Amino acid sequence: MHMATSEIPTLFPHWSRRFLFGAAAVLFALLPHAAMAALPPVVLVENHGEVLVHWVRTGVRGAVAVNVDAHDDCAPIPPQRADKLQRLLAAGNVAAIGRANSFSDSGLYCWGDWISAAYALGIAREAVWVASQVGAKDGLPWVHPAPPVFPVRICSLESLPELKGPVLLTVDADCVPPFANYRGIDPVEAVRRIGKTLRAVPWDVKHVSVCFSCDGGYLPITLRWVGNALQEAFEGKDPSRTNAPWPLLAKVEEWRRSLPPRELVRRVRPLVQKQPKDPWLRVYLADALFRADDVPGALAEGKTAARLDPGCCRILPEIGGQLADAGHLDEAERFLAAAPAVVNIAAELALAQALDRAGRTAEAIEHYSRNCKQAANYGGDLLIGYGYERLGDTTRARQHYLHAVSLLAGVSEMPAFPDLAPSVAAAERFLRANGYHRQALALRQDQRLAEFFVGDKDTGGTAGH
Repeated sequence: MHMATSEIPTLFPHWSRRFLFGAAAVLFALLPHAAMAALPPVVLVENHGEVLVHWVRTGVRGAVAVNVDAHDDCAPIPPQRADKLQRLLAAGNVAAIGRANSFSDSGLYCWGDWISAAYALGIAREAVWVASQVGAKDGLPWVHPAPPVFPVRICSLESLPELKGPVLLTVDADCVPPFANYRGIDPVEAVRRIGKTLRAVPWDVKHVSVCFSCDGGYLPITLRWVGNALQEAFEGKDPSRTNAPWPLLAKVEEWRRSLPPRELVRRVRPLVQKQPKDPWLRVYLADALFRADDVPGALAEGKTAARLDPGCCRILPEIGGQLADAGHLDEAERFLAAAPAVVNIAAELALAQALDRAGRTAEAIEHYSRNCKQAANYGGDLLIGYGYERLGDTTRARQHYLHAVSLLAGVSEMPAFPDLAPSVAAAERFLRANGYHRQALALRQDQRLAEFFVGDKDTGGTAGH
């Protein structure tokens, strides 16, 4: 018997129309011979904020942004940043919008609030967060101090809503581990379900993107292959097929979690010898060798992985940061230098601060500077300025101290770096002694730096430069 959609709530009072829609999509996706809709070509990005400039280039306006993610990415952005983005769009300066993607003090949006930026630009009229968290459903508590300023619906993959109008679909690979864990399946089956379910939904999808999210540590570098598997799933390929690399990598990931490092090396090395052009196996071997105390072997395998897939070079700074934390500074530098095109901010900061503590100030400044080129931050400039002051270069010390103060203005998101206290005190003292009383006072009054001045009498004035 034919049943009108409007009759469903009456005949099934405990089922919502959206639940039936989502459940039907899941069942349809799980059918072995279901006909699937073709999606636009998948765009791969490293960090989720990079998707915004791709959305700008589509020319789509008033779309629904569907974000399949372990995080909502809808944190509010300050009005002044939204205004700057709108001016850039009005001027047609798409390249500048792309460059504004940074979690630094000078950025306009980043991977935590880029969907809010899409709303500010008129690209998205609302968002749907397909959450992978345990028990994800409507009514989840909001995760930010302030709610978003635009409509956001929260659902799970099993309760996808009906959507009218254009849809911009994006998936963060970091959703796969929690999705798989909650449902008791392996990552390959998780990828298969996500891909088939989303391809089965009759939305008007205008753009599809997949984000790796390894740089922020949201997805472990050993699981980077999940992003590539998702791309294939959206292209209609079965990730569990016999000739796919993903089932073997899922098995290796299982070994990584359960076996001692030397045993993992023993099992993975023959696989690498059989498949020497597989970059993901090389990443696993580099990780296992490092944890088995074969640092030179780990460096060699990490370099090979990077040559096979430039994105896999991230295993090198990942290991380098751990070496820096352990005090093996020269070895840490070798790993970070082996991936010059990628700046791992956490690893660079760990090495720079370790070098600083070891009295190798000039070398520390080099690594602080690499971070600042990637993401301008008041903390980096304070540390660089303090380094130059200790080296006797007061001109450069003044330049960096003043630049640090300029980055504080109007920004409240960036927390203080570890080990920042000595440089904060030195900057305030230097600026006050050299007549920059207003800038010295700005350091004292900034909420992120207030703890460094507790119990210290304010001797600064308000006059000066």
